[in-house]
Amino acid sequence: MCVSLTRSQPVPTNPGNTTSAFKTTLCLTSPTQIEVTAYGPLAARGSANTVSATTWVYPGKDLTAGNGILLEMPGLICQVINPPTHTVYNTGQTPSGALIIANVAMACGCPISDKKAGQICPGDSGSQPWLQGNFEVSAVISSGSGNSTSVPLTWDSVTGVPGRFTATLPSFTAGTYQMAVCAQQKSTGNTGVELSTFMVKPSSSGLDNSLTFIM
Repeated sequence: MCVSLTRSQPVPTNPGNTTSAFKTTLCLTSPTQIEVTAYGPLAARGSANTVSATTWVYPGKDLTAGNGILLEMPGLICQVINPPTHTVYNTGQTPSGALIIANVAMACGCPISDKKAGQICPGDSGSQPWLQGNFEVSAVISSGSGNSTSVPLTWDSVTGVPGRFTATLPSFTAGTYQMAVCAQQKSTGNTGVELSTFMVKPSSSGLDNSLTFIM
């Protein structure tokens, strides 16, 4: 992450390095075409992707030079923190000041931050790789009638929490809504999406606070 490599340089997988690598031995009796598949990240399955590649292997000939078989995992981790899915507002409309909060991170889990809060390359403060200004995050909120509203999320500079982007939830009247939070890294096109839902019910006396149902 903090080291620049040319195309011909192998990705370091030596002990102590955090690069993901899988090594195995295949018992072959003849040339065979194999398919190698990776799925992840497992800790954020809503943002997980699958990549695969096929290649020929030959008995007695190792595939260990350079990068061996290199799989590049696209995408971003994108998680809706607030409102949690299936949130129900019993106030007739969404409460004033309610926030949309999203967590966005690289697929490898590396944090997105600003220079001051996120110098994660020791000894090289000018090489902070994942700056928040390189990411666009928005929420597209759709109703059952087909109408949609796009809300841009901005980097939370107040808390400085890595990867946190926020916006104020617009006012919506009674209905059921789907929210798609979309994040994209402008320099690479890496994209992550997570879906959530919330419901607004007509206000009723004696029950005027939002409730959250976790299923």
